[in-house]
This record gives sequence, C-alpha cells and structure tokens, in this order.
Amino acid sequence: MKILTFILLFFTFSSFAQDFSCNLIGEGNGNTVRLKCEPTSWPSDLEGFHIKRRSVSSSKKGEWIQLTSSLMQPEINSKNTYSNVEPSVTEQKRLAKKLDSLIQLNRTKEINTTTFYENYLSKPASLKSLAMGFLVDFDFALIQGFGLVDRNIPTAEKYEYGVFAKFKNKETENTPSATFQWKYGNKLDLDVSYTTKIKKAGRDGQVKVLWNFKTDELKAKTITAFKAYKQTDNGPRVLIKGKTFIDASENMAAFIAEDQIPKESHTIFFAIPITVMGSEGLPFTSSYNIETVEVDFNKLQLSKASQTNQNTISITWEFNSMDEEYLNGFEVLRKTIGTNESKSFPMKVNARQFEDVTLEKSGTYSYQVNLIKKDNSSLEGIPFEVAFLKPEQVAIPTNLTAKYINSTERIVLNWNSKNPNNKYKLYIAKPFEPYVMYDSRIPEITSTTYEVPVNELESGIWQFAIKAISASGVESELTPTISVLIPSKSIPVVSNASFSLEGKTGTIKWNYYTDRIPDLAGFRIYKNNELVVDQNQLNASARQWVAPTLTEGRNIFAIEAITTSGVVSPVVTGLIKFKND
Repeated sequence: MKILTFILLFFTFSSFAQDFSCNLIGEGNGNTVRLKCEPTSWPSDLEGFHIKRRSVSSSKKGEWIQLTSSLMQPEINSKNTYSNVEPSVTEQKRLAKKLDSLIQLNRTKEINTTTFYENYLSKPASLKSLAMGFLVDFDFALIQGFGLVDRNIPTAEKYEYGVFAKFKNKETENTPSATFQWKYGNKLDLDVSYTTKIKKAGRDGQVKVLWNFKTDELKAKTITAFKAYKQTDNGPRVLIKGKTFIDASENMAAFIAEDQIPKESHTIFFAIPITVMGSEGLPFTSSYNIETVEVDFNKLQLSKASQTNQNTISITWEFNSMDEEYLNGFEVLRKTIGTNESKSFPMKVNARQFEDVTLEKSGTYSYQVNLIKKDNSSLEGIPFEVAFLKPEQVAIPTNLTAKYINSTERIVLNWNSKNPNNKYKLYIAKPFEPYVMYDSRIPEITSTTYEVPVNELESGIWQFAIKAISASGVESELTPTISVLIPSKSIPVVSNASFSLEGKTGTIKWNYYTDRIPDLAGFRIYKNNELVVDQNQLNASARQWVAPTLTEGRNIFAIEAITTSGVVSPVVTGLIKFKND
C-alpha cells in the first residue's frame, strides 16, 4: 500500500461576536480550502454574511480580503450560478445539475431567503437539522448558501478565514463572528487500510469490484463517500460510479463498482475517497485480467449446530452474499450414525439456517452443508456430528381465557388440558413489561382454573400464559399469551393547556401523556360549566380543540380526561379564561 504523508487540518472556532452566533468549519487540502458556516442562531435583522481571508505570520496579520462577490444569503434557487461560493466553472455546473436532479426527484424544492428564515433559521431545532444536512453532504452547504470553496490560494505561511455579518441598514461588521485557521500547503491524509475482491459476474465480461474498509478508520479520516474509475489497457481514466455514500454502521464498510470489461484486456480500478467536506484523496487501486480470473468460492463457515428444543436440531452457517449469484443453493445431508439411513434437504441460495424437525428417534446424526453450483455440481462441506435426545412430549394447554371481575377484583383464568393429572405454572407480565415470567410465589396449580387477586395490582394491561407439567416433571411449551385490562382507578389532571385567539375563534391545546393509561377514552371540555364537547368528539389521541365563535363576555373553559369505564381526572374550573372585547 502506498504511504501518504498528507496531514488533515479540520478546526472549528465557535463564534465570539454577539450578534451572529455561528461556527466556521474548514478543511484544507493543498492549495484549496473548503468552508461551511453553521449558524447556531439567526437574528431577524440579519441579511446575510461575507467570508473573508487574510494572511497570518508570526510578526503581523494581513488585511482581510473579501472572497464573496455578493452577500451570502440562505436560499435554494435553480437559477443560481454558484459563482459566489465556487470559483470552478466545472463545479458550478455540477452543483446546478445536482440541484435540478434533486428537484425533479422531489427531494427538495426552491426556497427564497424569507421562507428560509421563517421555516428554518428562526427555529433552533431546524438549525440543528440544517447542520446535520451539511454533515451528510458538503454540496448542501454550497447549494443553500452556507459554504464556500477557496481555490488556487497564494503562497503564504498561514491563513485565517472569518465570517462577517451584515445586518439591515448597517455596514458589514468589522469583527468576525467565527474564524478558521489553516497552514498553507498542508494536505489531507486519507490513506486507510483496505482489502479488494474482484469477481467475475454471471454475464460474459462483467466484473464486480468490492473494496472493504474498516469503519473506525473511515470515521477517523471523515471519509463518507467514494468515486470509482477504470483504466483499460493504458487508456484514459473513465468514471464508472460517481460520488456514492457508504453505509459505515458496521465494523466493515463496503464500496462496490460493477462494469463491463472487454475480453483480453487489462483493467485497473480506482476508488477515490471523499471526505464529509467534499475533498478528494489519492485513489486506491486494484488490477484485473479477465482471462485469468475465475469464480473463487469462499469456504462455507459453520456457526452453530445443536439441539435447540425438544424436537429440533438447528444448524447455522456463514457465506459471503457476493457469491450467491454463482450458486443454485445449498444442500444439507443427514446420516444416522450406525445405520445406512440418509436424507437430503435442498435449501435456497439466500439461506443461512436449517432446522431439522423430522427426527423421530434419539441418537447421533452426521450433517454436511454442500454448495450447489450453477451447473448442479456439488462443492462438499465438512461433516459434523450432533447428538439428539427425543424427550417426552407434553401437550400445551389450550383455549386459555382471562376475564376481569370488577365486583370481586379478580382475574379469572380458564384453560383446557388433555391430561387431567397435569399440574400447571402461571406466567405473568405486569403492565409495560415485554415478556411473561414465571411467578414463583404462586404454587403449582392443580386445576384448569385459577383466580388472580388484583386489589393491590396496578391498572393497565396484564398478560398471562400457562405451562403444563407432567407427572414425571417434563414441562410443555407456553400457551400463547393472553391479555386483560385492569381499569384505571384514577387518572392525572390535564395540564399545560394553552388558549390562542384568531378573530373570534379560539383554539385550546394541551399535553397529556397516555403511556400508562391504556383505557383512556378521550377528553371533555366545559364552557362556563356546561359540557360543550365530549370524548366521542375528542378521543384519546386528541390534543387540540377549536372553539366555535365566542360570545360576548367572559368565557371560562375547563378540560377533563375520562376512561372507558367512566373514571375522570380532576378538573379545575377556569383553567383557561378569555374575555371578549
């Protein structure tokens, strides 16, 4: 592997001017610097900003030079030439083409500066989302007016960049809101370890190139995307896959390129890394001669083989999904040790697990997972042995029912069983618990009915299941879980209500958290102590009600919640008051 001596410079200075709070994030590579301005707030009278550059030496600082020909203002405009943020004509055309494509795909739309402020810049949460979009793709920062590329920078010891705010009816600020410093000539080090696999696809002349990278190395170098090129027989380098973002959520991240290669040719493939700021590194290369490469199957790796329950032997294996296109599937062979009995089970090409539920006797069995190639020839795997014990079968109880009896505060459980000599275990899940668990406080049940006292149990949805136990102590599988509701005895008051008025129409909004009130029916609203709307109109999901035209005089509203069994929350009369003019 080629050893690169590039150095990554990636600094962020938080704003220190009070009027425009922002971060200026930069990345330098050779004689090019990429910058993005991430606002953390946007005052209503802020028109936009300029980005300036000055040289900095140990003895003095140069004059600020304005890099933006016009004020940088947030917008998405299909007529934008991008000359204000990108001096390269080629890149200007690429950005314009990219925006047209995004608009046609309905992934974005044109937004003017005013709308941008109203929908995004005035809301802290939206500002954070905006910054996340820049993190995904630096092009978004350029397209939306928050980024700048400074190319062909003159030679100097060091440079400083600054964001200078421009407010309405004022001159551009003299003090930068945020700065970024960069030493001239420093380059990005995007060299990471990788492995390459080049494979012959099913069609004549088509190949697939797979580069594998370690995720932690990509993250450390801020690499988020790649481009792929090919060069055949010393011809020109040709792009075969443009800027492609990779999924780096696993330990290994993959970048795949496919192309048609002429026979009797020698081809070099290039994968060029791209950082989150859009800078490109030196390519990773792989050579391929189509005449000498054959399909290379990886050995099938056995993961686990064991008896998983009373009736099943489970076998799992690993196999590279890239090789699936060369197979018809798998074959699982089973032989009974000590006899001539054998059986074959065909498996689909995407299978990675086999469960043998056909075993009738206890014993030791030999299994072997083979690959079945396209010509139906077999590539044999390694045989292995698994011991199997056929246990006693205990029938699962059936027809489990549960009913809450309000008068006695009991939950009555009933079920059917094939064996009158069985005993039973009760499994319970309290409200908001995901699984039923054995309740050891309850002794083994000797009949097919049981009453669970609930006078001290919390309201909510309880779950139950039953397991049968034979006279020899062998347990059945659990019955399907059954649920029963214990109604709420009390519910909290409706709080955080607000009232807004538009003309003579009022709107009431409120918060109410229903996670622990599964039997909530809805809400009632009173006006001047008279019920005006009930739970039939405002169900459990309602959090807003628009009042009809208000009458003259004082209007006092109150809200209460109500359950399906008629339990109501406390209500405070006059929770919301409004007096008409």
